[in-house]
Amino acid sequence: MFTGEVGVLEATVERARTSLLDLGRRERVDGIESALAVLGEAFGVRLAAIERELHALVEGGDLAAAAARHLVRAGGKRVRPLLCLLAAHAAGDGPGPATAVAAMAAEAVHGATLLHDDVIDLGERRRGVAAARVVFGNAASVLGGDLLLVRALERIEHTAPALLVPLLAVIGEMIEAEALQLAHRGRVWVEETDYLRIVQGKTASLFGWAARAGAWTARGCDGAERERLAHACARFGRELGVAYQQLDDLLDLVGSGERLGKSLLSDVREGKATPALRPALALDPELETLLAEAGREATLPEGLGARVRAAVIASGAPEQVRARVRAHTAAAIEAIETLPDTPGRRGLVELAAALLERES
Repeated sequence: MFTGEVGVLEATVERARTSLLDLGRRERVDGIESALAVLGEAFGVRLAAIERELHALVEGGDLAAAAARHLVRAGGKRVRPLLCLLAAHAAGDGPGPATAVAAMAAEAVHGATLLHDDVIDLGERRRGVAAARVVFGNAASVLGGDLLLVRALERIEHTAPALLVPLLAVIGEMIEAEALQLAHRGRVWVEETDYLRIVQGKTASLFGWAARAGAWTARGCDGAERERLAHACARFGRELGVAYQQLDDLLDLVGSGERLGKSLLSDVREGKATPALRPALALDPELETLLAEAGREATLPEGLGARVRAAVIASGAPEQVRARVRAHTAAAIEAIETLPDTPGRRGLVELAAALLERES
């Protein structure tokens, strides 16, 4: 049970809700607000329960707990817990006794990867504040991520043991995807097959588990029907994760202003380029050398971001990527067509369709 400061908990809950709504307004994703409306007045209560679980997870006086607590207190959009909650509404009569723990575990595993990624990528800031590695050191950040993982797994084993092995499999996928991405460090673009393996492992796998866990722990959902509904929600989550990440990576290339300069530089330096760059390099071959050199610099050379954006747009890559995003979004929605026509299912559909329309 969380025994820390109530004010900290309340502030984190409000930041998460505000962050989700702000995301919808900033990215012109009206469906986020609609999806949250599915949860009604209970949203704050549900999220508070998840936040209590998260804060309890990072209690302790050592540096590992301090690093993990630093990340948790910084807030975040809590998209994975939202998927878990909506899936519980879609597959059953709403969240059951173990749903908050499952939603917390999804966020904790995600948080652990952020603590580890910031060490791998030498990240300076996370969620608007100094990264844990900057405040507490690289070792503490790694241990903080380990702590989140172990404690989340312990809570799942105790509360929803049937979800433990699937979660371990997801963590294995995430590690393999991170290793594959690491192998591409310093390259300007990656092959489509490798890119999809990275996206499916690092993003889609946990989206899928979060949605599956929500359905599995829903009230009034049991027996063979529970497995069917959980499988459908897992497919939804995985397809949504692939669509979301592919569009996000494209927008890093064709966006504008600060997002383009900062994101493109970090992606190139960290080996996180996408296949969308390949046709652009065919149009402007000099870009490959310029981008490789930029990956070794602290700042993006003036004008390079705009040049990349122009080449990517001229190559037709955005239309190709958006076609793939639409296909994965359609597959996500199709996966839950057999679920009962409930506000929860409609919330998932609205969220998927709305995320497809992001422009920045």
